[in-house]
Amino acid sequence: MAVVDTNPATPARTGVDPLNDIPASGNRFWRVLLRSPAGVIGLLIVLTLLIAALFADWIAPFDPLRMGAGKRLLPPNSTHWFGTDEFGRDLFSRVLFGAQLTLKIGVIAVTISLAAGLLLGLVAGYAGGWTERILMRLVDVLFSFTEILIALAFVAILGPNLTNAMIAVGVSAIPFYARITHSVVLVEKNKPYF
Repeated sequence: MAVVDTNPATPARTGVDPLNDIPASGNRFWRVLLRSPAGVIGLLIVLTLLIAALFADWIAPFDPLRMGAGKRLLPPNSTHWFGTDEFGRDLFSRVLFGAQLTLKIGVIAVTISLAAGLLLGLVAGYAGGWTERILMRLVDVLFSFTEILIALAFVAILGPNLTNAMIAVGVSAIPFYARITHSVVLVEKNKPYF
């Protein structure tokens, strides 16, 4: 015998609402993260570092490049929170500006790899045929080497400087984005849209 809910407060479902039945994965991520004490602490640390890096120009008490002959290798104190290095430079200021540079390098490298990977994956998945085979074999060749080897090869070819390092790291991550984009394009391409 079937059990029927006769409670008037419970609305009857007559059909499936496709918009409301889609799981909100982003909301679930935040719910799980914020319920965990370790997740909240980790989020606070990341946000603190991000804010400190973004506002390093205003937060840093000293110029990170200014040397002080009489301030060599000072321990942490009220003036120099992290101490000083062998040239008398304030380590706290250097950490803030170093975090800023690290974020910049990461954002540019991911932008390069994401743009190139999306383009390769979209073209290969949409065009099909010989174009797909050639582009995906190129991606497979890049997958056969480790990322660090590709990055080192690019730096050796282009020369050792910061711009070339960003390009090298970006190029080494292209295959991951290209493969994922190619798979998604193939799935969408084969769906029966009317």
